[in-house]
Amino acid sequence: MWPAFTPGRPLLDSYRPSLLEPGLYFPDGQIDGEVYEYGSFLQSKMYRAGVTCSDCHDPHSGKLRTAPDVACSSCHLPSRYETPQHHHHQVGKAGSSCVDCHMATRTYMVVDVRRDHSMRIPRPDLSVRLGVPNACNACHANRSPQWAEQALTRWFMPRRETGPHWGEAFALARRHDTAATEALVRVALDTAAGPWVRSSALAALSDFLNVPALDAVAPSLGDRDPLVRFGAVRALQGLAPEVRLPLVAPLLSDSTRVVRMEAASLLAPVADSLARGTERRTFDGAAREYGASQRFNGDQPWAYVNLGVFASDRRDYAQAERSYREAIRIDSLWIPAYVNLADLYRAQGRDSLAEPVLRRAITLAPTTADAHYALGLLLVRQQQLDSAIPELRRAAELRPDDQRFQEVLQAALGRRGAGGRRTPAAKPAPARESGRTGKRGAKGVPGTHPPP
Repeated sequence: MWPAFTPGRPLLDSYRPSLLEPGLYFPDGQIDGEVYEYGSFLQSKMYRAGVTCSDCHDPHSGKLRTAPDVACSSCHLPSRYETPQHHHHQVGKAGSSCVDCHMATRTYMVVDVRRDHSMRIPRPDLSVRLGVPNACNACHANRSPQWAEQALTRWFMPRRETGPHWGEAFALARRHDTAATEALVRVALDTAAGPWVRSSALAALSDFLNVPALDAVAPSLGDRDPLVRFGAVRALQGLAPEVRLPLVAPLLSDSTRVVRMEAASLLAPVADSLARGTERRTFDGAAREYGASQRFNGDQPWAYVNLGVFASDRRDYAQAERSYREAIRIDSLWIPAYVNLADLYRAQGRDSLAEPVLRRAITLAPTTADAHYALGLLLVRQQQLDSAIPELRRAAELRPDDQRFQEVLQAALGRRGAGGRRTPAAKPAPARESGRTGKRGAKGVPGTHPPP
């Protein structure tokens, strides 16, 4: 996010991390999309114990310093772990190496086999409960997770790890289950979970922010780890801008650039309420950093979506429209730009311009749920209920786990059944990069705003 990286300076002064989000990670933190090892490694007990990348890898070539099992044995006793009594596989065969079970692989672009650096204990029980992968069934694909769990139970009881896992909180959040609030709060306050997981939990709380959750988030704004502060700021995007203001304003002068930029982005709608003088200058400085960061990434459409949201929040609608159209010019298949542009027209009462934009988006990407959803709501506003319901139904079919889509569809069906006396209790929300939606606008960068 910044053109110059100075070795020795904090990573978050130059890079904006992706947190535990759908499409990037499974709910329990295993790698899903093509992500860096950073997020996985920060989940690991090894990281929290002080292990660094260069303990296993040559820092210049990136290659392992030695064979994988030899690297593991620098901390873990071979006499205990490099034995059939531990790994329960034939020595020298698949399943007998430490990394086979504790660093499972995913293959990207057919040729890039990448190991998950969270270095976790296999949990087939989580596969049963959450539908996540596990190392056992990655090899034994013809067997069920229940079979794998029974095998591990035979081998390792009573030491078998089967207790609660923070991944269950993220699974609830992805289902938009209100029970996620309490579960995410527990994860956010659990220092043993590590800063990356805590930051992810805080960011996910944005969708479920009630008074108890806010009580958990507020102290995290002053956490000594900038990654946790980053997640805490993101949590507050679910609040009304005027409520965010006193909580977020102090972070405009945070010591870490990514936190300052996130604070500026969040306070853009109420920047004019900041006191003149020092407070306003700190916002202007953080806003300049935010703009410079997006322009640095100006060859990517999502950067212009971000600039468009920022301009819209500042009520500079002409600049917002130019930014969204520039994103489309750079990549005509970048659907979040279309959805955001249509929402800008909606906010200005220009639905006649929004409809062709959304129909174009659906033509280009028929399986984009947000475009169907936004078009459905537009047609509801135009009193075209019979035309709206197929669009809302298609959005609900494409996103069956999104409770909001299901509720709006049912509200529309109820209105039709009641002769038009009820309206769907929803308004369109701009889509972000991953196809989910954000409360205050769609940041093009993956994971900037969790879905409401």
